[in-house]
Parts: sequence; C-alpha cells; structure tokens
Amino acid sequence: FAYAARRHVSLNIRARNVWGVFIPEIEDVSLTRTLDAMGISPVGESAAVINTARRFEAASELIVRIASREIRLTRIGEVIRSDSRKINAINEVILPSIKRRIKHIERVLEEREREEIFRLKRNKARRQA
Repeated sequence: FAYAARRHVSLNIRARNVWGVFIPEIEDVSLTRTLDAMGISPVGESAAVINTARRFEAASELIVRIASREIRLTRIGEVIRSDSRKINAINEVILPSIKRRIKHIERVLEEREREEIFRLKRNKARRQA
C-alpha cells in the first residue's frame, strides 16, 4: 500500500465586508502536489493509486472552496433573518404606533383650528354689537 507523505495544510481566513457584514472567508489554496511531494513513486505505485491521490487532493481543494462559500451564505442568511425580524417589528409595532400618533395630532390640531375660528367669530360678533 502507498505510504503517501502527510502534510499540514494551513488555511488563511480573513474577514471580508459584504453588504456591511463582516464574513470570514477562506482564501483559495492549491492543495495539489507533485508525486515527489506526495511521497509517491510512479514506478512503485499503480496508476490507480496515483489517480486516487490526485483526485483526493482535488476533492480537498473543492471542499475548502465550498466551505468558504457555505460560511459566506450562512452568515448572510443569518443577517437577512435578523434584519427581517427588525423590519417586521417596524411594520407591525412601530409604524402603527406612529400612524396613531399622527392621527391624534391631526385631530387635536383640527379641534384647535375649529376653536380658534369659533373664538374669532365670537370676537367679531362682540365688536359689531
């Protein structure tokens, strides 16, 4: 069986600002190696083992890319859910309250206007009498 050389893979993660949200993003890394770096000899190993090792490294690279995208989409989804709750709170609680206050203020102003008109008419009638 092949004794492929193990290696430590380090991934660089940086925060990226997307729509005002800081999202961790894994930088793309090439995980494919040469046969020597894998510790595989083309003479001592079958083509199937070499092919499998290369496909494994390609799959690992793909997993890293997919993980980065999954993290990004998950974080954006969390923010969208949070913002949706805030928007619903505004639509269901705050806006109706503001509309009620506006109507109350309009009624008070209309009543004051009617009272002022009545007062002016009464003063005019007193002056004419």
